[in-house]
Amino acid sequence: MRLIKSLSVFILFLSLGNFAQAADKKPFTQDLFSASQAADESMVVYVFAPWCTTCKQQEVIIDKIMHNSRFDKVRYYVVDFDNDKDSMRKLKANTRSTILIYKGKQEITRSANDTDPVSIQNLLEKTL
Repeated sequence: MRLIKSLSVFILFLSLGNFAQAADKKPFTQDLFSASQAADESMVVYVFAPWCTTCKQQEVIIDKIMHNSRFDKVRYYVVDFDNDKDSMRKLKANTRSTILIYKGKQEITRSANDTDPVSIQNLLEKTL
């Protein structure tokens, strides 16, 4: 019985590890972004402010979608609206709650202030 419990806990941790991998959200840095571009990776770049209610709504939706294993190979970077104006300038992202979709060096599309789950799902699927 003890062995079965131990195995069950081990399997649970393994599955959580895969779950976490699918939602590998990282703070945006120019180095990470450039490396992903050079590797021709798909990316979601999200401009977030912790005090922004729209951002908080979007974050819940984006995080849920990004936890799907279909997005395992998609990079997910969050730009700090309050503290990373330089990156925002380089990305030409003028406002918080902006979602940018990239495939390698090419920006595919972007959206701002959208809180509709279906619309955000459709946007993120452009990374696949």
